[in-house]
Amino acid sequence: MPRCSIPLCDNDEKTGGLSFHRFPLGKNDTKLLKIWLARIRRQGFTPTPTHRVCSEHFEEECFDQGSFPASASLDVCGRKRARKLKPGSVPSLKLGGKQPVAKRSSRTSASSYPHPEEVSVSPFARL
Repeated sequence: MPRCSIPLCDNDEKTGGLSFHRFPLGKNDTKLLKIWLARIRRQGFTPTPTHRVCSEHFEEECFDQGSFPASASLDVCGRKRARKLKPGSVPSLKLGGKQPVAKRSSRTSASSYPHPEEVSVSPFARL
């Protein structure tokens, strides 16, 4: 069951009108992943292919124009539709406080991520 990985966000698949998006884990996405991790400020967190971020943390302009509004989350057959992020999109809304959240595991040092003030405020990463 998808659950949002942003600290203090309780959204999961039971929360209506949301879509859930994977972390950029491809070998060509290293810079983008560092920006995502700096934005969410979750110390010691190493995302896996099962970790997700809900659509509540992305600006509307981050979604593909072929996508649809959150209110139109079902297709004509009643199946859930998935909203897609534009390449380079980064979470920028409702990210919590200024201090990093305490470690959940010791896999990755928080110092390996850029400080949030060093990251562009734009909802799209500049790679």
